[in-house]
Amino acid sequence: MKHLLDLFNRISQYDSNETFLNYESGDEWGAISTEEFVLSVKYLTLAFGSIGIRKNTFVAVISKSSPWWIMVNYAINFAGGVTVPIFSNISSKNLLYELEDCDIKYAFVSLNENIEHIKKYPWTKLITKDINIDIDNKENAMSLDELFKLGKDLFEKDKSLWDKVSINEDDLYSIIYTSGSTGYPKGVELTHKNIMSQVKSGNDIFEFKENQSALSFLPIAHILENTLVNIYLSGNISIYFVHNINKIKYFLSTINPAYMSLVPMLLQKIFNKIMHNIDEASFFKKAIGNFAIDRATRLNPHKRKTFLDTILDKLVYKKIRQIFGQNIEYMISGGAKLPLEMSNFFLNVGLPIREGYGLSECSPVVCVNTNAQYRSGTCGKVFANLEVKLANDNELLVKGSSVMRGYHNQKEETAKTIIDGWLHTGDLADIDKDGFITITGRKKELFKTSIGKYIRPVEIESLLARLSYINHSIVIANERVYVSALLFVDDLSLNALKETEKSLNNLDFDQILEHETFIAMIKKTIKKINSKLDKHEKILSHRIINKTLSIENGELTPSMKVNRFVVEDNHKDIIRS
Repeated sequence: MKHLLDLFNRISQYDSNETFLNYESGDEWGAISTEEFVLSVKYLTLAFGSIGIRKNTFVAVISKSSPWWIMVNYAINFAGGVTVPIFSNISSKNLLYELEDCDIKYAFVSLNENIEHIKKYPWTKLITKDINIDIDNKENAMSLDELFKLGKDLFEKDKSLWDKVSINEDDLYSIIYTSGSTGYPKGVELTHKNIMSQVKSGNDIFEFKENQSALSFLPIAHILENTLVNIYLSGNISIYFVHNINKIKYFLSTINPAYMSLVPMLLQKIFNKIMHNIDEASFFKKAIGNFAIDRATRLNPHKRKTFLDTILDKLVYKKIRQIFGQNIEYMISGGAKLPLEMSNFFLNVGLPIREGYGLSECSPVVCVNTNAQYRSGTCGKVFANLEVKLANDNELLVKGSSVMRGYHNQKEETAKTIIDGWLHTGDLADIDKDGFITITGRKKELFKTSIGKYIRPVEIESLLARLSYINHSIVIANERVYVSALLFVDDLSLNALKETEKSLNNLDFDQILEHETFIAMIKKTIKKINSKLDKHEKILSHRIINKTLSIENGELTPSMKVNRFVVEDNHKDIIRS
């Protein structure tokens, strides 16, 4: 398969799969079969061509993940266009920047978020689903249902129109905007060759099985989910698109997926929920549960299990596995570093968490642990279509067919990032003798204290992620005498804490943060973290802040990464104190 059309033709030859793509419909599931998917894409392709989408027409996709997201993506490409996925939770400033940077003339919209800003943009055409947009010129908006009908009429009148669809592997597939930790986001230009090389490598190493199901709840605007969905489709795997994270336990138990992808923050929330349930148990069950969880976070998952572990498995671990259904084969973790304790925990309770590493500029996967080869605490081995090496300063460099064409409208930035064919990732890494890659920090986030000691904040922040009642943390160390940290509380966890700690029961959040019980809990955990750090890395001071970081003010990127520069600027008075 060289391009998306090859993948589509492969899907067209599958035996019928009545639950190929699935979506929430009230309390039930709606399903789209393989045949429906194939015909719908053909209809939309012809309709998009008839309304003016041509070669290299940029089309924004501002929609929640769904079967229609996939259909629109395929049809835009087959009409010659290029999709520009945009996160639904993007800030209004970055939304307008991305629309203007790609000179967007068409957009598929199925969400009301940012709708007022979208209406102000000088569109040529809006393609809508499940929403009504009040605009002056009604001719500038068409529903997806209207386009399906238009395309069906064109197809039935002349089926040979579909035979004229043509794609080259070097054609642009999509422009994916990076999270943008500094300044405006950069548009990563990905070709069909880039994406198909990932699909091929993914199929080679994951060995996904046909007639299985996958749970998809990361937005497809996220390049990891975008690529994984194409891999699922290439294997005739039924995909279930879900959005309500609060119902994740229900989805897992009813769908029984074999595959899904997660980000560390979600895994941390699942872990916190498990701990909360243990805290509410009887004294005996609580004691056993806490011992079992503590052992699971500390034990090397590659060591042979003892009789004690067999007993704990029957009493505790088996029940935790049941949360994830009866069929799980792969839980792929990406987007950020998974703390070692979390990796140990999931592996030791018998859940196949497989951590990987990638970046949008590489479409995105560089390396990943697999069922056949994994090593806890690492990001696995490099994809077969890629080469990796370390620069003199240990920056990870990548070369191969997944590497982007460049940054959209940014030739100078592209030239700084891809040198002699090697993509400079900006991440510091270690590659062991067996080829397993470990990311040790960001090149630009290697802090130097005022006494000349180097600090890797990402490594310390991954340890702080163990704090059950903290949602985000920022390490402060650059050009400072010592290391300190800002800790932002998690309201949901504080509510859970109020239920288990009687002394905090009737207090509001601000009062909890000042209460000696809560302060002692945080100090105890930081002391434990400090025991794992060198003297110059130890956290000597911290501030607990009752505030949720937000995307709108730039403190979080759309993919929920912390923008440390904005956070530091917004809290400079606290840092100074």
